[in-house]
Amino acid sequence: MSFAQQTKANGPLIQYTAYVLERLLITHCKTMFQHTSRNTRTYVDQVVEILNREETIRLFNLYAVLRQAESSALENLVNAEHDEVMVIDPTLQFIQHIVPKKETTFRGPRPFRNHFNNPKSFISTLGDVALHVTVQPDHKALSVAAMQALYHLPDLSTLISCYVGDASRGNSIRWDAQGLSAVAWNKFRIQTHSSFHSCFVNKSQVVQAHPPSDEYPLGYCDAVLLHQPGDVYVVAQVRAIFKLKAMSLLEDIIATPLCYVRLFHILPLSAGRPSVELHQVERVDPSTGIATDIIPLTDVFHVLDLVPVFHTAFPNVEPNSKTCLEGYAHYYLNTFADKETFHVLQPQY
Repeated sequence: MSFAQQTKANGPLIQYTAYVLERLLITHCKTMFQHTSRNTRTYVDQVVEILNREETIRLFNLYAVLRQAESSALENLVNAEHDEVMVIDPTLQFIQHIVPKKETTFRGPRPFRNHFNNPKSFISTLGDVALHVTVQPDHKALSVAAMQALYHLPDLSTLISCYVGDASRGNSIRWDAQGLSAVAWNKFRIQTHSSFHSCFVNKSQVVQAHPPSDEYPLGYCDAVLLHQPGDVYVVAQVRAIFKLKAMSLLEDIIATPLCYVRLFHILPLSAGRPSVELHQVERVDPSTGIATDIIPLTDVFHVLDLVPVFHTAFPNVEPNSKTCLEGYAHYYLNTFADKETFHVLQPQY
C-alpha cells in the first residue's frame, strides 16, 4: 500500500532507469535492511536521508505546480492536500515504525547556539532579531575600489558616500570613499524569537552573499525582509556584507556591519495570477526609483524564499540552480515556506 501511495503521489522518477516500484523497493527496503543488519547504529543517518528526500520531492512538487500555466493549478493542489490528510503518510509511518520509541528528533553535530546571549552578536533596535558574523572575515583589507570590482557593484563608492554623509548627522568629517578600507563576509547568521511563543528562540539561518566567481558567475545571494524606520518592510537581495575601517569615521558607522542590497518592488495580486494567492516581486528599475542601497545589518528582519516565475526568464542567462535568483524578471514571494514565514508575512502581504 505504501508503494502504491508513493507512486501515485510522486509519479515516475525519470532520473532512474528502473521502474518506480523497483526503485522504492531499493530505497525503502533493500538498502535499509542491509544497513540495519550490518550496523545497528546507522538508523539516524537513514532517517535523516529519507526525510531530506521527502522534503526535496515536496518542494519540487510546489515549484512544478507554480510553473504550470493553468490558473487553477494551486486550487487543485489544495484539494489534493485536503484529500491526503485523511491518509497516513507512508514515509512518516515507516519512520515511526523503525525508530526507537519516544525518539522524535535527531540532533546533528552542530550544537544549538543562542546568538541573543552572544556579546559579539548584533541585536536589532526592537531586540527581536540577533545577527552574527564570524570573527575572521572572508575578505580582509579591501579598498572600496577593490570591493567594487570584486562584487561587480559599480555604484558602491557613491552609496557609501551617501550612507556616511547621512549617518554623520551633520558632523563635519574629513574622509574619502576611495581611501576607505573594508572587510567583507560571504554570509551571516540571523536568529529570531518564535512568532508563536516569544520566549522561544528559533534556530539560526544563514544568509549568503558570495561575490561572482567561476562557480557562481552572477554571485550567490539570498533574499531577506528588511524592517526599516517608520515600520516599513522592504524585500531585498543581499549582495555584499562588509564593515568599514577608518579612524576618521564615527563609532556608530564602523561598529555595525553594513549590507549592500538590491531592492524589489512588490506587485499587487492582480498583476500576477490571483488564484496562486502569492504576491510577485520585481527588481526596481534604476530609472524609476532607488534600486540599490546600503543599510546596517540590524535592518535585516527575516529570511525570504523567492520562487521564480518561470516564463519571465532573461534570454541571456541560462536558468539553473546557481542563477535562479538572477535569471528571472519576476519572483513569487513564498509566504508558505514555513509557519514562521507565513506568520511574519501574512499581516504585510
